[in-house]
Amino acid sequence: RIEEFHRGVKQCCNIGNFFVRKRFPVLGHISLAMRAFFILEKIRIDKKSYLGMSLEEN
Repeated sequence: RIEEFHRGVKQCCNIGNFFVRKRFPVLGHISLAMRAFFILEKIRIDKKSYLGMSLEEN
């Protein structure tokens, strides 16, 4: 599951690309990307629950 998490964060939330090099802008980018990822995951899980699908199905 950790590999899926890292792949999802990098692909969906653009966490691998930084246009700044200072500490606080990078931390801000990471924290906002993580927040966006968790929101998207919650929507995905809620949608599957609403449709009656198991969470293990893709």
